[in-house]
Amino acid sequence: MNTQASNMLSGLEVINKHKVEAILIIEDDDYYKPKYISNMINKLQGFDIAGEQNTIYYNVSRKLWYPNANRLHASLFQIAFTEALLPIFRNVCQESCKFIDMRFFRRAWGLKCKINLFDDVRFSVGMKGLGGRMGIGFGHRANTVKMKADPELVKLKELLGKDYIYYT
Repeated sequence: MNTQASNMLSGLEVINKHKVEAILIIEDDDYYKPKYISNMINKLQGFDIAGEQNTIYYNVSRKLWYPNANRLHASLFQIAFTEALLPIFRNVCQESCKFIDMRFFRRAWGLKCKINLFDDVRFSVGMKGLGGRMGIGFGHRANTVKMKADPELVKLKELLGKDYIYYT
């Protein structure tokens, strides 16, 4: 059972009690570079939503990686958005949809929100194949045909720098 939407709604209850500068979704199975939060806040300045395009997924257990071609949205773990978009985000979560990120961006585009999708820097990497409950996105399942092999961890080292050691 996918509990992501209900977990998001629980988090929104806490946010509703406070004035916030920005909302970022931090997922426990993904990698975030140092200063991720401050970098995302900077990318958000002057926009309603900021997010990384072309998400890189890395399946640690299989030593495979995949450059996703998401050009019209950012993966949920790679976004920052303003408090003004909380009603839209809440509505999407209440629908209990499987891919919150895609639907959230579709609505934001439709409302002519100011969106900063960037791929000039990489602040995070979607880590797959870790312990725990299997996720719903690409890279979790056994069907990894499109993924690229990284037997010597060259790509992992390129993506994470010295932090790659924590995933070996």
